[in-house]
Amino acid sequence: MTIAMIGLDVRMLIMAACILVVAPAFALDRQKAEAVVAVLEELSPARGEAVYYDDEAAADWFEFDQEGDGRIVAAGFTQESWETSYEHTMKGFMATIPEIEFRSAYDGFEVKIGAIPGLTDAQKREAMTEWQAQIDRATGYRSEGALYVHAVRDLAERLRALSGLAE
Repeated sequence: MTIAMIGLDVRMLIMAACILVVAPAFALDRQKAEAVVAVLEELSPARGEAVYYDDEAAADWFEFDQEGDGRIVAAGFTQESWETSYEHTMKGFMATIPEIEFRSAYDGFEVKIGAIPGLTDAQKREAMTEWQAQIDRATGYRSEGALYVHAVRDLAERLRALSGLAE
């Protein structure tokens, strides 16, 4: 083993230790998830939109709030901690949705896309490909969310209402 290899091994150990020390600071707990939901319960009616998740959603909500009352910062979040907590809360919520309900949200779109008048076969294939990519992303978010279910399980009904999924 060369000195360069030993140096690489030491750097890898240091990086791993840093991840283990820093990761708990970003872990979602019930208190952070509750704060996210409480803020969203105030912001959603003001914005006139249901709560949703995509890669820009947390930043969009933060920006909207900064133009208003600054409820997110008042609740103790920085932009970074808000974005992380929002992401984990929403992914955790997605993981609480029963599999059959989750799958049924995507049922029938192939037929609907196929029935859109004026689209060429190539456009329909492109739309179907994009739709499948969306399903794959959502499935991945649900898988990631399994890590956060413990923090959002008791908030799921409130999140359902915020996201427009409440019955």
